[in-house]
Amino acid sequence: KDCGTITVAQAVVAAHPHKPVDTAAIAPTCTETGLTAGKVCTVCDWFTVKPEVVPAKGHTEEVIPAVAPTCTTTGLAEGSKCADCDYVFVEQEEVAKAPHTEEVIPAVDCSCENTGLTEGIKCSVCNEILKAQEVVEANGHKVEVLAAVEATCTTTGLTEGSKCTTCNTYLKEQVVVPAKGHTEEVIPAVAPTCTTTGLTEGTKCSVCNEILKAQEEVAKAPHTEEVIPAVAPTCTTTGLTEGTKCSVCNEILKAQEEVAKAPHTEEVIPAVDCSCENTGLTEGIKCSVCNEILKAQEVVEANGHKVEVLAAVEATCTTTGLTEGSKCTVCEDIIVAQEVVDMKGHVTAALPAKEATCTETGLTEGTKCTVCNEILKAQEEVAAKGHKEETIPAVEGSCAGQGLTEGKKCTVCGTVTVEQKPTTGGSHNKVIYFLCDEHNNHYIVYCKDCEKVFFEFPCE
Repeated sequence: KDCGTITVAQAVVAAHPHKPVDTAAIAPTCTETGLTAGKVCTVCDWFTVKPEVVPAKGHTEEVIPAVAPTCTTTGLAEGSKCADCDYVFVEQEEVAKAPHTEEVIPAVDCSCENTGLTEGIKCSVCNEILKAQEVVEANGHKVEVLAAVEATCTTTGLTEGSKCTTCNTYLKEQVVVPAKGHTEEVIPAVAPTCTTTGLTEGTKCSVCNEILKAQEEVAKAPHTEEVIPAVAPTCTTTGLTEGTKCSVCNEILKAQEEVAKAPHTEEVIPAVDCSCENTGLTEGIKCSVCNEILKAQEVVEANGHKVEVLAAVEATCTTTGLTEGSKCTVCEDIIVAQEVVDMKGHVTAALPAKEATCTETGLTEGTKCTVCNEILKAQEEVAAKGHKEETIPAVEGSCAGQGLTEGKKCTVCGTVTVEQKPTTGGSHNKVIYFLCDEHNNHYIVYCKDCEKVFFEFPCE
């Protein structure tokens, strides 16, 4: 850079070939030249095939036809222009509108319903109204009401209508209402009985009461025989034979006859044994039908109790006791009732708790009875607390000696849960220390940790 010496010589690089693309031709117009197609390099913009100029074509004159005027629009005179580019050689001049061609619009007469129109004038060419027709109001109908005729069961009717007395137009047509027809109502049948005749079902019109189907007489019905049950005689009342009657009118068809009383039916009344306290009865007789006493029972005196002593029962911690009593050995009746003596209840003593350690379970406090030794409150097992681990830090090995891995011990009982294992010594932490100054002329390589010197070299 400073002395101008060429450190790397330049080498000649061969020229690249052109990369030509086609350029589009430009067509000439009436007034401007055009170009033929060519080719140009996309890298350096050099024309490998140069386009050539094409001369302008010049104008081609064309006649613009005249437009005839009408009664609504102006016209145009004939002109001329270029057929290719629309350049105007002769401007078209405006021609004034033509006059309207009048035509009469006939008048229209009005009627009762429709309006009329006066005579008017329009242009027969463009239909523009030159004189407007005026509306003549309608005359209106003169209304006459046609009365309604009500339909009956057998004849048709008519609805109300109306018409115009001027033009006889029906304004509201009368509509034929069909005959209503009979409204049939059933005349219920009357059932015959054993005392009266009956009638068949008939029909009539509920509106005009005309009989549509006459009822016919039905003959009396026969009696409906029903048995009157016989009444059996008892030892206290007479009986009746079986009879018959009509179940409809209750007429007696066959009368019942009286039957004499029946004799008593004897039934033994069992004797009642006497007991220690209660009297007894002798055997008797009664009628099993009417319960009349035929032979009365006699009273037998009571026997009296045979007493047995019931021993007392002593109460315990958990069970009640009983006082002395007595009963009858014959009837088992209690003569002197035994009374319940309250239970004594437990005499409680504590079962001391045992504290759990890191590895052994403990027990909660409990209680027991000192009399019967029953456990009153069971001691529950307390889970071992488990060790509370504390980390024993690792000792890193150095270039001077071995280290130790991390360990663990329990902070409560001191048990070592994870033993520390010895590790190999570390490598030297070598560094270079330069002593190159006016007093020293060397540098050393030594261990930064143990300060052991490995090499010493003079400074260059």
